[in-house]
Amino acid sequence: MGRAGVTLLEMLVVLAILGILAAIGITSYLRWSQRARADAAVAEVQRIVTQAKARVRTTNRDVTLSLDTATHTFTLAQAPGYSAVYPVDAGTLSLCQRTVAGSTETCTATTAVTLKAPYGTLGRDLLFRIGTPTVNRDAYLLGPTALLKVVTP
Repeated sequence: MGRAGVTLLEMLVVLAILGILAAIGITSYLRWSQRARADAAVAEVQRIVTQAKARVRTTNRDVTLSLDTATHTFTLAQAPGYSAVYPVDAGTLSLCQRTVAGSTETCTATTAVTLKAPYGTLGRDLLFRIGTPTVNRDAYLLGPTALLKVVTP
């Protein structure tokens, strides 16, 4: 006569399989959440630059975009008396002016850049380095029109 039920060994095998699947799932989720956070920070930087360019075009005045690396905030400033602060959720955030000579690329760290009237043009290409503990993104503002290109290293 057979008994209905689950043996202790069967229960341990099922628990071991569930543990392995949970470990794989948690690490995948953590990687995904870090990538999503970095991508959201890039999108926020793009939105801030777009807003700065729009402000230049509507007011026909230069706008200075400043980065505070300690507080991870951007400040848009325009004379007379306009200033707006925008936080960016990123672990690390840096800005540099990019220069390419032949096949050599150099990056000079900076904390402020001015978008020139009347169209919001830049004097040089810029590189925003945006990072979380495990994921980094490079966002380039290229050319006089400040076209944004994101690179995943």
